[in-house]
Amino acid sequence: MPFYQSLPNVEKGDYLYQEDNASYHKTTLAEKFKKDLGLKILEWPPNSLDLSPIENIWGLLDNKIRARRPQPITL
Repeated sequence: MPFYQSLPNVEKGDYLYQEDNASYHKTTLAEKFKKDLGLKILEWPPNSLDLSPIENIWGLLDNKIRARRPQPITL
């Protein structure tokens, strides 16, 4: 949250926060945290991998790693 809070005009509510509505994002503690920070949440269908932009990035990263020669042998 330090990055979010450092953005200009945060107090004006110029930003939307996106999450995938996974159950751990909907806990009472998580909801209170977001409310206390004043986050405006972008409504998003739960667990919609095809709509989440990060899934495309993970796919690109996976392809790049698999194309490396020699293949990585450790984590």
